[in-house]
Amino acid sequence: MFRRSIYKSPAQLRSMVEPGLITAAALDEARALVAPGVTTAELDAAASGVITGRGAESNFQLVRGYRHTTCISVNDQVVHGIPGERVLRPGDIVSIDCGAQYQGWNGDSAITIVVPDAARPELVARREELSRVTEGSMWAGIAAMATATHIGELGDAIQGYIEAQGEYGILREYVGHGIGRKMHEAPSVFNYRTPDAGAEIRPGLVLAIEPMVTAGERRPSSRTTTGRSRPSTDRTARTGSTASPATRPASGCSPHPTAALPVLPPSAWCPSPSRSPLATCRAAAANHARRTDPSAAPRATRCSTSRQRCASGSCCSGWLG
Repeated sequence: MFRRSIYKSPAQLRSMVEPGLITAAALDEARALVAPGVTTAELDAAASGVITGRGAESNFQLVRGYRHTTCISVNDQVVHGIPGERVLRPGDIVSIDCGAQYQGWNGDSAITIVVPDAARPELVARREELSRVTEGSMWAGIAAMATATHIGELGDAIQGYIEAQGEYGILREYVGHGIGRKMHEAPSVFNYRTPDAGAEIRPGLVLAIEPMVTAGERRPSSRTTTGRSRPSTDRTARTGSTASPATRPASGCSPHPTAALPVLPPSAWCPSPSRSPLATCRAAAANHARRTDPSAAPRATRCSTSRQRCASGSCCSGWLG
């Protein structure tokens, strides 16, 4: 039986840039509206308008029976919360999961925001710290991808980072995944250590790295950090990132906890760094690696001209041109 390779060609990687950018723009639009009194349905409508306005379609709506553009989870919902009439309140921790399909290619990303609450600064601080730990664990996985040989090493890096931050739990019911022609493709990306080394990491591999972290020990729940809804007794945060070659937050980068860390072949061409969102991703991943393990910091070839060939096998700080 024919089986599609998990490794994309340079041309396919270039095709994944736009759906990633569209997904990022949709999340930006929803993020800007997060405030007390706003409903999750309003956030969903904002994201939907961006996706359809750019000629794409919500890949969430391609899931049978699901008619929304996003999954929005609040407080003790772990993931897959369904947008509706729920009104956001001060101090809520809100995770928004979104994806777009454009010309047959997919983007997938998630962000977590804490609604300001001047009356409860300590609560806000705790929840922002949970979000920071979750985002940091995502970057740990992305940074590991620059030097790892197999996917299992990413889970080790993610779990190691979370454990070093204190009393946090990892939601194990949900994992990251490959992405491309379909929103969910092989291989699975575990956010924790496993005995299996997993698939080989080499040029063309595109992964959605999606750590979900709870405050306190892990408890069974439905999905809270960014998605369909299952309650957990603890607060949860989620970050989504499409990591691999050429895509911004759904593979991408931006201020969100979502990024695309490309594993680019030596022959890749780099456009001007000022035009490439991946330059930001690469720098962030390298900085994270240096902070956690200076010896493991990935070597990145900076592209100083608009079409400078990367001279080595190290990743280039621009996207495929």
